[in-house]
Amino acid sequence: MTNPSVLDLTLATDSVSPYITDWQVLPDLGSDHLSILFEVKGTLSRTTNIAQPARFNTKLADWEKFANTLKSKISTSTTLNSSEYLNIATSESNSLDSLLDKSQYIQVLDEAAKEFTRIITYSAETSIPRIKSTKRAKPWWSPELKALRKRLSNAFENAKIYPEDDMFKKIYQSARNHYFQAIKTAKKNHWNEFLEKEDTQSIFKAMSYTKDIQTERIPNIRSNPSKLENSFEGKCSAFRSTLFPPPSFTPPPNWESYKQSKKWE
Repeated sequence: MTNPSVLDLTLATDSVSPYITDWQVLPDLGSDHLSILFEVKGTLSRTTNIAQPARFNTKLADWEKFANTLKSKISTSTTLNSSEYLNIATSESNSLDSLLDKSQYIQVLDEAAKEFTRIITYSAETSIPRIKSTKRAKPWWSPELKALRKRLSNAFENAKIYPEDDMFKKIYQSARNHYFQAIKTAKKNHWNEFLEKEDTQSIFKAMSYTKDIQTERIPNIRSNPSKLENSFEGKCSAFRSTLFPPPSFTPPPNWESYKQSKKWE
């Protein structure tokens, strides 16, 4: 608000600008620095991200229901009750020797592993609530902070509508200072309460707080002028060939033109 005449601009080259659509300014971010959102439509296929497994809130789990569902699904599973799998599961011989002698066992065990995964996931879905997936959880957030952010947003809009009125500018500055100070206080109080728990789960959770959450994905990589890698294996191969290229060709020495140096005489 120190310079209300500043315009929101997005600069692009002639080759990119035709593909930019849905340009807008994002309001209500709790700051006087607003973000610009736009979409760039390309002709290439989107990057295929690796599917993230579901996360469950085990503190609210119905373990009795989970165990009953698990037993029921295992007892009625065609894969886990097949003669091929039961022969392996009940065999008294060394399991590694069995795998080396009979390679078809590997396929049976792979199918059994997939079936166990499916049954465990289904049992968890029916008896354990999921944890909401967020890029960065804010355990210190509260309804009071939400109300302060709304108040700040309203004050910001009024200050934009009446830029010459010092009263609205002071109201906005006061709301902004109050909001950010309340965030600092909430973070500090939450952290102190968290450290006072002194249990095993809190220790591992504290370790996770110190690590950045990986949200970015590797974009498509061009391995050569005519090929774009969008699979994980292809991207790894492109990185490897670029960072560790094969050695250049060295021609064999031409002994016909070789002359012995005089210093060796």
